[in-house]
Amino acid sequence: MSDEEIWEAIKECFGPDNGSLPTLEVRNLSPSEIERVYLWVRKRVLILGKASFWDRELASDRDLDAVPNAASLLTSGKADVFHFVATNWASAGRVPPIGLQFFEDAIGIDYRMGSDWTKVEVCQLFAFLSDLIDLTTSGKLGASDLEAPPCGDAFVETFERYRQERAQ
Repeated sequence: MSDEEIWEAIKECFGPDNGSLPTLEVRNLSPSEIERVYLWVRKRVLILGKASFWDRELASDRDLDAVPNAASLLTSGKADVFHFVATNWASAGRVPPIGLQFFEDAIGIDYRMGSDWTKVEVCQLFAFLSDLIDLTTSGKLGASDLEAPPCGDAFVETFERYRQERAQ
């Protein structure tokens, strides 16, 4: 699947900027996969702004960097769901920031629509998501039930085709 085919299939998912934050989800994750993906993400990205989580045991807000793996606290019930904004998530080039929200069994990925997204950035996002899913045994990409992209089904179908062709 060419970059142009990917872009033509889902470009409406990325523009124009209407103020929303469309969200995709990588679902069906085990606690150990959530923890592994979190560590992988943290090694790859730069976090924009302050990133923290609610520590249930201490009843306080803590910086993500205050613990070795905030996701392990989340999956053990010691922390609440948390979100941060990441940049430098692609292997090359300037890319728009994305949000990453860690749940007990899923990871949400949100983005701001607009002109910062072109076929280059979208294909880099596909590569990032594919690499993330490769860290799991049964992770599946889906559109959020609450804030799906305008063409969420087309996004997921195009991504699955991309993954199938990449595996060959």
